[in-house]
Amino acid sequence: MVQASELIIVGRVANVLPAVLNNPDFLYVTQTPSLIAIREVLHGTLPPKTNVILLNQLGGEVGRCKMVVDRLHGR
Repeated sequence: MVQASELIIVGRVANVLPAVLNNPDFLYVTQTPSLIAIREVLHGTLPPKTNVILLNQLGGEVGRCKMVVDRLHGR
């Protein structure tokens, strides 16, 4: 799994941004962006002085459109 990943980090969620609809043709598909503060890079490389990344996660609520993604089994 490590070799298939571009980036593996240790970090914390610094800010969760409002959910967005990326495609108006699919109103039920929402994404919630979060800013992740990087503590340590375990695999991959980042541009110099990069200490935050943006992570888009499937799911969220925009107006009357809501998408819930179940957690993985066993977690």
